[in-house]
Amino acid sequence: MIALVSLLGFNLKKASMHAKIYNFSSNFIALIWFISAGKVLYLVAITMAIGQMSGAYVGAHFVMKKGISLIRPAFILMVSMMLIILARKYWC
Repeated sequence: MIALVSLLGFNLKKASMHAKIYNFSSNFIALIWFISAGKVLYLVAITMAIGQMSGAYVGAHFVMKKGISLIRPAFILMVSMMLIILARKYWC
């Protein structure tokens, strides 16, 4: 999403929409790959698919009702948390 906003100039709403599509596509391709290799944990896969679909549904409706004003702080918070976690893993 950062690349969509900073490099392509998308607003957060449009970037979020595109990120959902890219995420679904990559997950679907990974599913096909793992099925062909016989390495699927179906319970885990179904649980993650339900979580992804419900999160995308709730997130999309949230943005449509509340607007982008709450998305930017949540996005910045999540990116900051990931940076801290990765920095701790790398340097500690």
